[in-house]
Amino acid sequence: MKRFILPFILILAFVLRIIWLDKYPSGFTPDEASFGYDAYSILRTGKDQWGKPFPLVLESFGDFKSPLYAYLTIPSVAIFGLNRLAVRLPNAILGTLAILITYLLAKKLFNRKVGFFSAFLLAISPWHVMLSRGAFEANLTTFFLPLGIYLLLRGNFILAGVSLGLNLFTYHTAKFVTPLVLISFVFFYRKELRDLLIEKKRILILGILTFLVFAGLTVYTFLQGAAVRITERSITQGATEASFQEKMNSSKILGGF
Repeated sequence: MKRFILPFILILAFVLRIIWLDKYPSGFTPDEASFGYDAYSILRTGKDQWGKPFPLVLESFGDFKSPLYAYLTIPSVAIFGLNRLAVRLPNAILGTLAILITYLLAKKLFNRKVGFFSAFLLAISPWHVMLSRGAFEANLTTFFLPLGIYLLLRGNFILAGVSLGLNLFTYHTAKFVTPLVLISFVFFYRKELRDLLIEKKRILILGILTFLVFAGLTVYTFLQGAAVRITERSITQGATEASFQEKMNSSKILGGF
């Protein structure tokens, strides 16, 4: 009986995230339109909507965005064309996979029952369902961050470095949260890591170097405009004026969906 629990949870999660995906949530935000058009443009030309080849930062309507969601959208746009379903589909899939990773991580840290319970709660969470049904890049970190932690606990440091490195390119907040999570992990597992320096020194160093490559690219993106989002949305800036300008700039692209 227990072997059916996880498949049931995953099927439930996927249905909640995929059914009528092109209709709900209603409307189509400027951010969703921008991600879709960037994915389409990169697919067709290798350049984003502003003519920059394979960018690490996406210039949007008055701000700059992390690029990973646009790249993940390229396959679905290639298959289904440039439409709402194609643009939202990557989040529905990764949102479902986040349930699986949550189960594996909770099972690793605690036990199978906690894993089932955690996965079920996330599967029916209105917050997570809503974020998984739109092209909202913030939802990507609910997959890549737990995956990175799980791989660290399993001792697969190279893939953990890739997952946590990709997480830096999901959403601006992840650029700050990910290093904090890593610092906390090193603090709580310092004894185990000290032993691994003897047993698996090469793999551990390769994992660190892998993450540092992504971290270096992240620092580079701040020079390319990624830091604009932080200053623009600070308490010293006028959010109302910026929001109005974004809506004005997005009207042409929104009309194409």
